[in-house]
Amino acid sequence: MPIHFKIPQPSFAVNSADLYWYFYKMTKNMDFVPKTMPPDLLLSVISVMTGGPMKCLIINCHGIANEQKEGGFGLDIGQGIGLKETKYFAFIKGLFKCIVLPNCQVARVTNVGKEGDGRLLCSQIARASGAHVVAPIKRQRRPTDLPEFCMDKFEGLVQRFNPSGDLERSSLLGIKLIRDVAK
Repeated sequence: MPIHFKIPQPSFAVNSADLYWYFYKMTKNMDFVPKTMPPDLLLSVISVMTGGPMKCLIINCHGIANEQKEGGFGLDIGQGIGLKETKYFAFIKGLFKCIVLPNCQVARVTNVGKEGDGRLLCSQIARASGAHVVAPIKRQRRPTDLPEFCMDKFEGLVQRFNPSGDLERSSLLGIKLIRDVAK
């Protein structure tokens, strides 16, 4: 079984600077430093977009977990993206068919209906961005090197939220959830 798969192009990878050993390389790429504020991160994506909408936006960073290492608390990129920051995804509405969050436990539900509800986080990102959101529930492993335009496979169950924010599908085959909507 392959450890990576091709992502439909053109796509955009946003890589957190602290993950320098496995940056994704797509048609467009951007690396972010730890102090970047969430609105600045998404406005920076817009500033380098040319040629119209893209297939996927991949946000490559750690998922945020609590002290017990339970996830669902957000995206550890820049100053962090939690439930309060999902509204900024409206800045990129209509620019991507699919947002891929390959982060550890980002869709996990640790606390229902509040910080720590990864399902709610993904739902709000989908609604604000008008894109499908694909994210895993379990902890993820990363290879050290990936070919251009590829992403590593997901571990465990992966969920897809539609642009209305509804949980649309769960699967062990994350690539299928991406390819179905990013044609």
